[in-house]
Amino acid sequence: MEKVSIIIPAYNEEKRINKVIDSVLKQTYKNIEVIVIDDGSTDNTVEVVKSYDDERLKIFSKKNGGQGKARNFGISVCTGDYLMFVDADDYVDENIVKNLYECLKENNADVSICNLYKVINNKNVLFKNFEHFTNNDIFNFMMSHPGPVGRLYKKNLFTDNNIEFVSGLINEDLGTIPLLGIYCNKVCYIDDALYYYVIHENSTTMQTKYSKKLEDIFSIMEHLDNEFKNRTNHEYDEILEYLYIEHLLYSSSLKLINFKEGIKQIEKISAIMKTKYPNWRKNEYLKCKSFKFKIVCLLAYYKKFNILKILNKIKK
Repeated sequence: MEKVSIIIPAYNEEKRINKVIDSVLKQTYKNIEVIVIDDGSTDNTVEVVKSYDDERLKIFSKKNGGQGKARNFGISVCTGDYLMFVDADDYVDENIVKNLYECLKENNADVSICNLYKVINNKNVLFKNFEHFTNNDIFNFMMSHPGPVGRLYKKNLFTDNNIEFVSGLINEDLGTIPLLGIYCNKVCYIDDALYYYVIHENSTTMQTKYSKKLEDIFSIMEHLDNEFKNRTNHEYDEILEYLYIEHLLYSSSLKLINFKEGIKQIEKISAIMKTKYPNWRKNEYLKCKSFKFKIVCLLAYYKKFNILKILNKIKK
């Protein structure tokens, strides 16, 4: 039985970390190691973790550097053949490791994927963690939600290909996870929700005040652009274009339109798309998206801010 390493970055999670540790230690797949990376916590997170008497649970403390650095550290110290990432304020089904491992082995895949439940005000809302754009599941993986959770990875996808999480920026997952598809031979998917992703009032998606961190998306897209150019020979150009459409033109515009400071940033987004991808509307994968998705993109591209604000309120 091969070992699975479950990596949990934690910063000041003393009140919530019991729930995630309990859920991973109850896994029906027993050959696991649970690695908690204490990212410079100033509360009792370390003491809570050390109170467990289970040799599979290990904790490492490091200077605060953000979730990306913590995950990279976890990859460097883990001893498993496979990796799973779990956030410290989330929790998982007891069969997540077993089911993802069996899917991966049965299909001789490099990554296996399950769905999530978004937990919002104690209600579970199903979130599909894998989208079907094409018959090529590797391409589908690269364009699906870039969060690293709800997935099992062969460790060597990261270590053999020098892939690390971007440090010091939000949306660091977007700058990392799509790159794994370049090196995948096969990806598999199970249509079950086995991961519980908890949405808090202070999460990035629930912000009510403008944060300069929202502008990190520009650095993330530039990083992703450079990585694709350095690692490939243009065979993924349309995928990269789609990632610009999805995460810059669509998602970022909807986040930024809520704030007066965000208008200039949407103007910047429009300028980037006009320069880099003036024919973005012809993207093959855009055809799979909803009418509302396409309308939002057009409104942002043509800087129709008032209509975009109205549409965003309707969306909510």
